[in-house]
Order: sequence, then structure tokens, then C-alpha cells
Amino acid sequence: MDYSKFSDADLDALSKEDYDSMSTEGLQIVVAAEEQVQTASKEPSIPTHTPNALDAEVAGFKDTNLANQEKADQEQARIDKLPPSTPRQTFLSSPLNKTLKGWSDPVTGSAQLAPRILEKLTSAGGFFPNPISNLLRDESKKIDAGINADADEYNRAREVNRQEGFDGWRATGNMTSPATLATGYLLPIKGASKALKMFGAGTLGGLMQPVENMTEDQSYTSTKTAQGLLGGTGGVLLGKLFSAASNRVAAYIGNRNVDKSIDVAAKETDEVIKKALKETNQTKKDIPDEQYNELKNRVFDALKNNEKLDAAATLRKQDFDAEGIDPLKGWITRDSAQYADEFNLRGLDYVGKPLLNRFDAANDKLQAKFADLAEGAESRFAAGGGFTKEFKGFDETLRQEVTALYKEARASAGKDQEIPLTELAQRYAEIIDDYGDNVPSVIQKKFAKLGIDPNSASNQKTLFNLEDANKLLTVINKNDPGFSDRPIMGALSEIRDAVKESVYRVADDGGPFAAASDKARERFKLHDKVPALSASSKPSTQSGSIDAEDFVSKFLIKGKVEDVREMGKIMSPEAKTQARAQIGKYLRKAAFGTNEAGDAAISPSRLSTALSAFSEEKLAVFLTQEEINGLKRAVRVGSYVNSRPRMAPVNYAGTAAPLINFFKGAGEKARKVSVAANVINSLLSPIKNASNVNKALNTEIPVEKKMPVAVKGLLGKMDTAVSTGGGLLSATPLR
Repeated sequence: MDYSKFSDADLDALSKEDYDSMSTEGLQIVVAAEEQVQTASKEPSIPTHTPNALDAEVAGFKDTNLANQEKADQEQARIDKLPPSTPRQTFLSSPLNKTLKGWSDPVTGSAQLAPRILEKLTSAGGFFPNPISNLLRDESKKIDAGINADADEYNRAREVNRQEGFDGWRATGNMTSPATLATGYLLPIKGASKALKMFGAGTLGGLMQPVENMTEDQSYTSTKTAQGLLGGTGGVLLGKLFSAASNRVAAYIGNRNVDKSIDVAAKETDEVIKKALKETNQTKKDIPDEQYNELKNRVFDALKNNEKLDAAATLRKQDFDAEGIDPLKGWITRDSAQYADEFNLRGLDYVGKPLLNRFDAANDKLQAKFADLAEGAESRFAAGGGFTKEFKGFDETLRQEVTALYKEARASAGKDQEIPLTELAQRYAEIIDDYGDNVPSVIQKKFAKLGIDPNSASNQKTLFNLEDANKLLTVINKNDPGFSDRPIMGALSEIRDAVKESVYRVADDGGPFAAASDKARERFKLHDKVPALSASSKPSTQSGSIDAEDFVSKFLIKGKVEDVREMGKIMSPEAKTQARAQIGKYLRKAAFGTNEAGDAAISPSRLSTALSAFSEEKLAVFLTQEEINGLKRAVRVGSYVNSRPRMAPVNYAGTAAPLINFFKGAGEKARKVSVAANVINSLLSPIKNASNVNKALNTEIPVEKKMPVAVKGLLGKMDTAVSTGGGLLSATPLR
């Protein structure tokens, strides 16, 4: 018979020998085949049909159907043989008793667990058994025997009453058990995130589920461990469901409250913003007026309507908006669990890509910010050489102006301006008396030529004018050893001041030389105010000069605030631009290190330290206040992105191996459930991960209705209570 000519329906009917269900075409094929068989029996010939794969498939259909029918018949026969339910069995399988059974499960499980814990404690983990630990071990066995007998009777009652599958009434009892709810409500879990609290409560609920009818090769400890983990997972899921429902209740209650008065709302607004600024490490000065007013109005409107707005999260969101960065939810809320989810999910294929893109984009934006600030920065040697050259030229211009004014005055007066030496001679004598031989001999000779010698009577030999004073100051500077010899440096410093004072008196006395003297005084005072100018004007071999490669570090990065302010006043626009670029280069290195690859993550702590060391006052010489606020904002944004919140369970290794190893010791029953859980998890994980990614990408700041403190406290406690019940229920497969 050629089976390939049959339809699928005809083949199925043929396998069951149900000819009534076959089509006309199928019956015709069968009749034709039978006629061929009869003809073949009269005249032997070569067989017309060779067994093929379809024959085997039809035979397989027959065997499978027979086997299934046989099993069904056996099951029905077993059910038919069950004895009628006794009154006690009817009660045991009633909804009331099953609910009470669920109520008693946490008590039974705790009673089963307690002596085992005490046994381990009294025997130092089982290493030192003793009469007390042995007594507790025997008590555990008695409790197990009682639990097993009770479970057998309960399951038999359900069987007799044809109750199979999920025990819904007992599950309801687990969730509503007074023991479960009271334990969760009173559970003292503080300082952890909401999800961690739910996980802890669920774990406790799972541990309270009893273990019934353990096999010989089953480990109670391993099974209990698995129950705890399943309970923790279930506690989080059910706890979150209840939390979402309770939020709706809170919103309903909040809507019934009367709006606050304007005065009360205004006062609370200031307090909320003050707290938010402290939480985000900001001051009002750091926030532009427009941004601050927007925040204040939003907080005020929320409080006026008896609503709650997360002001700190709003501030963080404003920081990201100002930097042009799309944030993630965990960055702006700083919620430990949310941040950890985003950090851990970003490495997953496909679903984690949007999160990874935001991490990368945020860092790229910050990189670009400091690259822009450092644009045009030369090497420190080249920049220092440029600054030194500019200041040297600036000082030379001042010197030439003094000389020109002096020549003009001399031509007008027809003679040189004599500088009185009386006060200079008196001051020089005091310095010689104080420092003695620490005044270099070459300086003493110069004063002796002027007729000023403390060891002999005063005898001025030559006229002392402004040019002479300038030359004398040059000699003093050349012989100044600086800090290498403090006594000589001190002596020359006082002599230098005395010479300058004598020049200043010419300006004070008026006359044709007053302008030249006044210009000279201006130049001298500028040297005192701007150490960089004084150092740049000195020859490289002279003490107090500066090497080009040291200029940026000494006078810009490490310079004192007032010195930098005065230096900025005499800088050309080009020099200021280069100084700004050098600052940017310094801060970029602090933020990203040497960064050879160009993609290093920002280090907020190093950048913050560098900004503090440089000081905001010095930055203000070269940057606008808006730019300074931007740098401080970059520190905060970098912290929001890369700094792990306290208690955030971030998996830096990117592996779940510890959790897998934790399950390896579970008993046979735990292994079966673990396999099933892994299958379910493999199906649900992509959906769950995609949902978490979408949640992370949604950065809208929600406005929630506030509720009375009593109601809020009750609902908050109920979260953990429900999580405990959820944990007890989730551990049912390992019961």
C-alpha cells in the first residue's frame, strides 16, 4: 500500500483502524490495495510494497496512543479504587483547614529550624558534639517525624478527596499567616535600600517554610539555603507589587488632604532646597539664577498641592541638562539598587547597549569639555618662555619710560636731579649695624663711592641721581643670593627698600623730576606685587630669576591668589588665553590622568582636589563665573556617573558565579527546582532586562502625593510584611 497517497487525517484514522472517519478517496485507496493483495495471493509475484519510514511512523503513532491510553486507564483505575473520604479527611481537605494549615507552616518551619541552629551553636558547628547538642539533634528528628506524619495524613486526605495540583487555600494561609505578617512587620532592617529590605524579609520567610518528607540523600541545610534564596526572590517580587498598590492608596489619601497655605509652603520650600543643596554638595552660588528659580517654583508648587518632589534628583537632572548629557535614572536618584542594575545590565548583549551608550556619551562630553578648555595649550617650557619674554619686555618698557621722563626733566631743568642722601645714609648705617659682614663688600664699596661709610665721616663725593639709583639697584639684585643665604638676602632686601624710598621722596617733593620719580616708584612697586614680573626681568644667572619650564608651575598653578590677580592685570590678551589653556591642561590631567587612549573615565575626586588646590579666586582671573560653575558641575556629574552609591551591589567582575556556586550544594529536591527556575529565568530574563533598561532610560522626576506620617509608616512596614509572606510562599516547591 502506498501510504504517501493518504492525507494526514486518513493516516491518523487508518492507524486507529477507524474506517468510518476516512475520506472517500482514502477508502478507495484501501479497497484497491486489498484487491491487489487478493490477486497476488492467487498468482505469486514480487511484492508490490517495500516497508518505508512512513510505515514506522504509523506504527509509532499506534504504540504512543496505546501507551497513553494505558496510563490513563491505570490512573482512572487507581482513583476508582480510592476509599471514600472519612469525616476527618473531609475536614483536613476543607478550605478552612487548608488555610489554617498555611497559617501554621511558618510556626512549624521555625520549630523545625530552631533546634538545628541551637545544635550547631552548642557543638561549635558540629565539631564538638556533647550531651546538649545530641539532645537537640534527637529533638530535631522527633520534630521531623511529626512533620512527616502530619504531611502524609494531609496529602492523603487531599488525594482521597480528588484534590491535586496547586494548593491555593494553603498558599493563601501562608500569605495571610499572623506569624508571617507580624515577623515581617517587626523585622528590624534599617539602612538598606527598599529592594534589599524586601529581599531580606523574603529570605526570612523562605527559611520559615518547613521541609517535609526529606529523602535520605537530601541535605536539610542545602534545601534550607535554596528555600531562603527562592524566598528572597519571591519577597522582592511580591513586595514590589504591594508597594505599587500601596502608592495608589497613598495618592488617594493624599488627594483628600487640604492644600497648604502659601506661607507654610514657602517656608518648607526653603528647607527642602537647603537640604537638596547639601545632599548634592552645592551652594546657591553654584546655580544660575534662572535654574535656581525654576527649581524653587517646582518645589513650591509641589508643596502647595501637598505633593512630594525629589529636589535633589531635580538638581542632578539640571546638572546633566546643563552639560547636554542624557542621564540614567540611577544617576539622578542615586538609588543604590537602581544604579547597580544599570551598571550590571550595561554589559549584556543587545539589551544593555542603550545603557552602555549613555555611559560612553557622558564620559565623551566631559572629555570634550576639558579638551576645549585646554585647546591651544603649549608645552610648559614654551608657555613659560612666552610669559617670561612678555614680562621682560613689559618691564623694559617701564624702564625706558622712566629714563625718557628723567631725560625730559633734566633738559627742562638744565641739570640733574640730586637725590638727597641723608635719610639713605642713616638707614644704611642701621643695616650695617644689624647685618655686619653679611652686606657684600661690593655693595659697601658702591656706598663708599657715594661718600656713605659708617666707619668714617659722611663725605658725599659725587652727585646721586635717578639713573645712579637704578644702577645701584641693579648691582644689589645681582648680588642677592636668594634663600640660599638668608642673612645676605635680608640685608640686601632692606638696602633695596632704602634706595627706593630715597627715590620716592623726589616725587613727593615735586619739581620737574617728580614725574620720572613717580614712574620709577610705580615700576618698583609693580615688581613687589608681581613676583613673576620681577623674576622675569632678572638675568637667568641672577638669583631670583625663573627658568621657562618652571614658570607655569611656580607662578600660575602654585602662585598665591593676590600674586596671580596682579599678574593677570598686566598680562596681554594672548598671554591670558595661554594661561587659561594651561589651567585647562592641568585640570584635564587631574580629571583623566595621562589618558593616552583618549577614553579614560573621569576621576571626580582627583578633579575636585585639583580645583580646591588651585582655588576659585585664582580661576576667576582667567575664567568667567559661569565657566567656574561648569567645572564644579563637571565634578558632580562625574561623581553621579562613575561613583558607586553606598550599599550599591555593583558586580564589577561581571559574573554570577558566586550565586551558582551557592546552589551547588542543594539536595535533589533543590536541584530539580533550580533547574526549573533556570529554565523559567532564561525565558523571562530578556523581558525583565529590557524592562529594567527602559526604566533606567526614563529620567522624568515623578511628583508623588504626600500621605500622613502614620499611614506612610504603616504602608512602609507592610512592604516587608508582604515580602516575608511572599518568601514563605515562594519556598513552597522545596517544602
